Amino acid sequence: MKFTLFPREKIIKTELDEKLFKLLLDSWDNEEFIIGVFQDLETQENKQKLINFIEEENETNSDVIILAAMDIADGIEI
Repeated sequence: MKFTLFPREKIIKTELDEKLFKLLLDSWDNEEFIIGVFQDLETQENKQKLINFIEEENETNSDVIILAAMDIADGIEI
């Protein structure tokens, strides 16, 4: 996927970021969706929580993933 809103290297900085990126891309190949999730989840810990949620629940619905990311960002356990 080619980023047009931000350079990819500003979003994908670590192996954890790459793993989350791939999971999000599997859900919806949409740059705004992916960047929005990354902006919600500022810490590596929060990104890991979302990765765990997606993998444990086998979640592919982008709407559910967005809501989960927002809950994680707000400190709500999912």
